[in-house]
Amino acid sequence: MKILHRLACCCALLAALPAWADASAERQRIDRERQAIEARFAAEEAACRERFVVTACVDEVKVRKRQALGGLRSQELMLDDADRKARAAARLQAIEAKRLEAQSRPPAPPQPAPVLRHPLPGASAPPRAAHAPRETEEAQAAARRAAAAERRREEAEADRAKIAAREAERQAKGKKAAPLPAQPPVPASAP
Repeated sequence: MKILHRLACCCALLAALPAWADASAERQRIDRERQAIEARFAAEEAACRERFVVTACVDEVKVRKRQALGGLRSQELMLDDADRKARAAARLQAIEAKRLEAQSRPPAPPQPAPVLRHPLPGASAPPRAAHAPRETEEAQAAARRAAAAERRREEAEADRAKIAAREAERQAKGKKAAPLPAQPPVPASAP
């Protein structure tokens, strides 16, 4: 059955080969024409740069160059589209061949259900007992983290209390921040 699939893929590739060769030759022709156009318009642009009115001449050369390259670009886009369509057709043929191969294959026998084994009579320890040390370590680590968080919270509360006491002491002494001295207005400079 795999041979049938491989044969279908090879046929699809062989069918696309002449089109690919034609497309490759066409792309080479387009590249040669593009290079010739680029060279011709580069020479024209260089000639424009020797004139007195450079900008208008260069702009005109660029417009003509764009028009000349536009035709080549449309041909290139048509080739790209044909390539995409050929690849899509080859892919669809490969998928169809694979589907036919899967249909011709006999169905796989059903898998037997897994057999559950009962623990041996001597093994009475629950399976979670192996995880007990790790769970204990995790619980201890969580307790340490909680204690550290509580300690940080208490320190922050003590700092807030100290700040509040200093503020209350300042207010009791009657200390207030003196306002900034008034500055004379800056005269506007004459223009």
